[in-house]
Amino acid sequence: MRLYTYHLAPLADALYDRLESDDLRHRGWRFALYRALKGSTMGDHEAVYWKTEYHQWSVDHHYRGSKHSAKSRIAECSIDSIERIEEDRYRIRAVFTDIKGESQSAECELSRRDFPGSLWVAQNNHGDTLLEGSFERDRIFDGLAPRAVLATPTSVPSVPEEPIDLHPKLTALHAMTEALRPWYAMASAEEQSYLETVVGAAVFYLPQSIHHFGGFISLACLQGCLEDERRVKDHIYPRKRAGRHLLTTTFTATELNDLYHGELARFMYLTPSENSRMVNFYESHEDHDTALEALGIVKFPASGQESFLSHGEFREFLRYVVRAGIRFEDLDAARWALEAFRSRS
Repeated sequence: MRLYTYHLAPLADALYDRLESDDLRHRGWRFALYRALKGSTMGDHEAVYWKTEYHQWSVDHHYRGSKHSAKSRIAECSIDSIERIEEDRYRIRAVFTDIKGESQSAECELSRRDFPGSLWVAQNNHGDTLLEGSFERDRIFDGLAPRAVLATPTSVPSVPEEPIDLHPKLTALHAMTEALRPWYAMASAEEQSYLETVVGAAVFYLPQSIHHFGGFISLACLQGCLEDERRVKDHIYPRKRAGRHLLTTTFTATELNDLYHGELARFMYLTPSENSRMVNFYESHEDHDTALEALGIVKFPASGQESFLSHGEFREFLRYVVRAGIRFEDLDAARWALEAFRSRS
């Protein structure tokens, strides 16, 4: 069966579902798969770019068009098999079931090179990229590899596991902190302070992405977003405190990876002036939330409402507010808008 554009969104969704066990998986991977499939099957290698007029990525716009066209034709897409035919190339066999219940199979090839560099180079108005780097491309591609079925062993040896796909900067940070930790324990207070600053700065040179969004934004920043004003990432875990933690606690590379993505890289959005006021907040306040309250910075979603589930939900909420012409006079108005957004059928 020949593949058309409307087949590609369901096929990208089916491949994306195969990556569900990856903790780093985020919505951008779905668009990256669609972009790669369109290049491999249609010969369309257009670079990804930010569509300012639609407040979305070009590939997001095209993916939605494909998905809309598929609704009246395709009921389900499933992956029948994935075969590695070269080191960097797969042959994918998918089954498409139409709305009448009839099924047809189709084959296509997908290579690592079908993922254009613009996926991690092109930036939106806020400096974000769709993927953090080529390492995310590799994580997507390698995650699709067919897995052999192994016999269950009678006994399982206890072997410490380390990930083979850590980002090189995380591997380097792990090696650096392992080497510095004994020296740090014997250093003077001044030397320790310096090392904490250096290691803390290294933490925030690690790859960051929209999936590190912690689900919160200040009310003032939210209002500014409606006027397309600049927003700033404010990290919940201070740099120097992160450095101290890594120099006083032993971590495996896996544990460091989990700590970074689950805690150290988490951020919320503030206005530039709010971000300046939060510098060194830990010197005078017990935690991030206490500092926000003391400095008069209103956090949203507010108490009693769940945080944004993802950066995608946050962006969808902004689009909803803009389309509806809503303006936030106060926190109650913002709470009402979020409840109305989430209660849509």
